[in-house]
Amino acid sequence: MSTTNDTTASGPEQGRVPGALPGYSHHRPQAGEPAEPHRYPLLLVAAGIGVGAAITGLMLASWLAVTGMAVALAGIAGFVLVPSPIRARGWQPPAAPSPTGVLAPNRLLADAEVIGAGQVAGPEDLALTPDGKTLYASSFGDGRIVRIDAGPGGGDRVTTHATTHGSPVDMALRPDGSLLVCDWSRGLLQISPAGQVRTLLRLGEQVNGRPFVRPDGVAEAADGTIYLSEGSGRPGAWNGVFEVLEAGEYGRVLALDPVSREVRTVLDGLSFANGVAIEPGGRFLVVADQYRYRITRLWITGPTAGRVDQFAENLPGLPHNLHYDAEGLLWAGLYQLRNATLDRISPRPRLKEFLAKLPPAVVAGPERVRDGKPGRGGVIALDPAGQVVHYLAEPPSRVDTVSAAVRYRDTLYISTLTGDAILRVHLPG
Repeated sequence: MSTTNDTTASGPEQGRVPGALPGYSHHRPQAGEPAEPHRYPLLLVAAGIGVGAAITGLMLASWLAVTGMAVALAGIAGFVLVPSPIRARGWQPPAAPSPTGVLAPNRLLADAEVIGAGQVAGPEDLALTPDGKTLYASSFGDGRIVRIDAGPGGGDRVTTHATTHGSPVDMALRPDGSLLVCDWSRGLLQISPAGQVRTLLRLGEQVNGRPFVRPDGVAEAADGTIYLSEGSGRPGAWNGVFEVLEAGEYGRVLALDPVSREVRTVLDGLSFANGVAIEPGGRFLVVADQYRYRITRLWITGPTAGRVDQFAENLPGLPHNLHYDAEGLLWAGLYQLRNATLDRISPRPRLKEFLAKLPPAVVAGPERVRDGKPGRGGVIALDPAGQVVHYLAEPPSRVDTVSAAVRYRDTLYISTLTGDAILRVHLPG
């Protein structure tokens, strides 16, 4: 008897062709049997859609990349082609003086005593009475003239002497006790001993065919002539970065006649004319030619009257306000110490014009450094021959943007334009 093995397949594998893809049936439906949907073509359609989407995505990404690059290139081209806001002048600074000898770093500024903390807002300049008992400070940030009186036992009394309702900068004490004050918002002012404010020369007045716009330094000669500097007559709104990069020669010194009230230009072509002081003998005046690291001299009496020469050159920083002491030394605040990068780019006007297109913060970096971080200001004193005999700076230090220094005997008072106090230093014997 023979036996036959019946192995008919059942379930999902019934009718499957060996090697066929799972999910695809090769079973042929019989008559009346509903046809089974073909799922493999659907998978192919889905795969095609996925591939198409991927290709589209890649094309879109490529398009965006190309478009982004085109926009970037257009932006760069526009940046390059747009005119510079300045017309820079190239000049070659001398090599900075070596920080040795009298210019060696020291801790005099770092160890300074702080007075009037929080009671002044950006003291730009100082004026000291001959007896050393009263100090005036121009509070640039809030328009006040602050008075500091030395009290018994070292106590100091701080009061408001006057309000200019502007932006006071340099000052000079007159023999009658009144103050001459340059104000960036108002012009040249006189403040009486009682604190009354009077305008001597208004901002915007025409002086030799040019508006009077940025009063900065002031001093009075023995004959009553008032000499004042106009920092810059550069057109447009004030921009310190543009002034530095352009290195223009817009600054000048004016003279106001005490009788006729006529104002005339006595010196021009300065690269930001800052502080002004008159030599104790009255023979000449000196003015800070700030962006040239020098102090220029104009002879005002005698056979050399009208002659211009250099009192001091190649200074270790940017000279700001100038004040003579009782011994004939000239004290200058150094707003910033020498910057090697600025010295390197100074001879390259095209590069400076390009840099002027960038945001100021990118070009200048942090202009002010406070709160115990490194500062860049200093103080110098020069003898009658223009030689540095005192130097106060210790880069890095906590003192920045030093604007003025006035001396009484062994005490030196120092102002900083970005500070909120006055510094007092006791000079070594």
